[in-house]
Amino acid sequence: MSGVVATVPPVGTDQRLRRLLQLGEALIDAPRGLSLEQYGKKHGYSRSALYRDVAVLRDVGFPITSDRGRHRVAADFQLFGRRGLDAGELLALFVARQVAGRIPGSRFDRALASVWAKVTGVDGQLALVPGADDALSVSAFQTLDYTPHRAVIDTLESAIHGRVAVKLRYRKASSGEVSERVVEPGQLHADAAVEGLFLIAYCRWRRAVRVFAIQRVVSAEPTGEHFTPRAETRSRVALRDAFRVWVGKQDAPVNVRVRFARSIASEIAERHWHSSQVLTQVPGGEVVLELRVGDPASLIRWLMGYGADVIEVEEPRWLAEEVRRRHRRAGGLPDAARIYRSQRGRPSTSRTARAR
Repeated sequence: MSGVVATVPPVGTDQRLRRLLQLGEALIDAPRGLSLEQYGKKHGYSRSALYRDVAVLRDVGFPITSDRGRHRVAADFQLFGRRGLDAGELLALFVARQVAGRIPGSRFDRALASVWAKVTGVDGQLALVPGADDALSVSAFQTLDYTPHRAVIDTLESAIHGRVAVKLRYRKASSGEVSERVVEPGQLHADAAVEGLFLIAYCRWRRAVRVFAIQRVVSAEPTGEHFTPRAETRSRVALRDAFRVWVGKQDAPVNVRVRFARSIASEIAERHWHSSQVLTQVPGGEVVLELRVGDPASLIRWLMGYGADVIEVEEPRWLAEEVRRRHRRAGGLPDAARIYRSQRGRPSTSRTARAR
């Protein structure tokens, strides 16, 4: 098995993690082989679930063979080889590995898979995961599968390092329309809030910085033309005024004020939503959140998710009206007219930069 690098698959729940560990140890402790049917009856697991677990163990390096209904591993196989790491350090690395699993197929994911294999292996033999810790529950993040986009990711990464312009074919999310443009790639950005991977680049067609969702890039082809990197294509500058990864076309950030109900005031107050946020407690237990963002329209879905707990969108006026209109169109809240005060005026130029 020397030289093999395996990717630790996401584990959906802490219970499944424990089941995998338990099964792995049972296989090691059964030199004559383990009957999955008998094992399942003893512990209350279905045979189909155990067969899936055996497949997972094989994927991460367990040398499992089967013969006449019994499964076994090589006699010299060891579950863990910690290479000087204590249990806490190994668990920390595992958590980092699970986080990187949000962008499978990316360079980051492959690199951490390699590190994991090296530090948990014995003479090239791979291990699974650290022992279960009752003080910490590890659950996989839900994400897109970027494995089919590996070629695009590798091309963009190479173009960023080589400072080479790229011809990008990009599919718009709302219509499915595919457009073509030449961009100057600045940085690949993995965003934890939306669990996605994005390209920040200067778009020569739009003559502005845009953010592209990697899963919507149909193709990326280097043009061979070199360019001078732009500071505004780095995430710290490009996303400075963005809400998550959305940026706007306004010349300056726009003030947003939202009043939240007492029932979720503590939830709003305890979280960090944006670098510009200002929170104000008001009589009655409500809280007002103030932000300065490049594109207030990017908050619409977020605000609608809170429903009636959004007492009022105080500013800007057009944002309040837009959220109110969408609730009405969806046949949503019966008291939407009370929750969102009737206000007029909407900008015609605001749009997000994810699908231009």
